[in-house]
Amino acid sequence: MRLKKGTAVFAANDDTAFALLERLRARRLKAPGDFAVLGVDNDTLICENARPRLSSIQPDFEEEGFAAAKALDEMMRAPHPLPARTLLAGIKRIVRRESTAEISHAGRLVQRAVAYIDAHALEGIGVRDVVAHLGCSRRLADMRFRQLQGRTILDAIMERRLAEVRRRLVETREAIDAIALDCGFANPIYLKTLFKKRYSMTMRDFRRNLRS
Repeated sequence: MRLKKGTAVFAANDDTAFALLERLRARRLKAPGDFAVLGVDNDTLICENARPRLSSIQPDFEEEGFAAAKALDEMMRAPHPLPARTLLAGIKRIVRRESTAEISHAGRLVQRAVAYIDAHALEGIGVRDVVAHLGCSRRLADMRFRQLQGRTILDAIMERRLAEVRRRLVETREAIDAIALDCGFANPIYLKTLFKKRYSMTMRDFRRNLRS
């Protein structure tokens, strides 16, 4: 299942949460900018060495230990085997670190821009459409986007379109001109020039190489 940006992920334990953070970094996604991640166990060796540092639930291990000891004592004293049962224990606290840090107003603005681009980039939108959706000045939108994404709004739109172009080249037999129009490029020649400049090969060669 593909998670949308802005999702908060509650992992079963710190090991799983750590692995998720590593996957996000490998894909150039940010926590908490794109996702928030919360683990369980508050293993400080894992949590403090994660990047960003991992927020985690600290279970009440003492309560768990007492409950387990009491249950074991009851089992040993009983003349007959006792029926199986589930023991529940509470938590002591949630240790908050950077992976669930509150997102700033600027961060929320950029999240809205990215979500809009993901949803509408193939419809031929431009920077003006994104700015109009945000309801702020273009200067502010450009500045915040560069600060938090390390790229321009136009770069984000083009990356979304090119990702879909690559997918269709590999997974479909659609004509190249049709792919261009379906992915928001009004001029197929412009896409062909851009694609060759970006990937050092033509769209036709890209399709042929990956299929072979």
